[in-house]
Amino acid sequence: MTDVRADASQLHHGSKGYQDVADRVAAVYRVLSTKLETEGACWGNDPSGQTFAKKYVPSALSVLSQMDSTNLGVQSMVDGICSWAKNYLDTMAATTADAHALGAYQGSGIDTAVRSAGL
Repeated sequence: MTDVRADASQLHHGSKGYQDVADRVAAVYRVLSTKLETEGACWGNDPSGQTFAKKYVPSALSVLSQMDSTNLGVQSMVDGICSWAKNYLDTMAATTADAHALGAYQGSGIDTAVRSAGL
């Protein structure tokens, strides 16, 4: 069996970079969608305005949808990384508790890892 190890505190710390990206995408999405909503159909109802709207509106809606999907995807990565780290620590803590109960605990350092990960 392969010995699997993870540095939970590094996983948790690394997830913050993804969270920053998710926050930035969400902020751009909010500003852009609010501005577009506030502006409304500013191109007018004349033939040239309608021609512009036929090309502009579907593209604008597509971009907003893609930004929202991107934000959800990055946020999902953040949640996954944090869950991965927490599950690793929970599993290691349970294993350590089992080893304590069996009297086989040799001080693997998991106690320190659990306390220092900040999860």
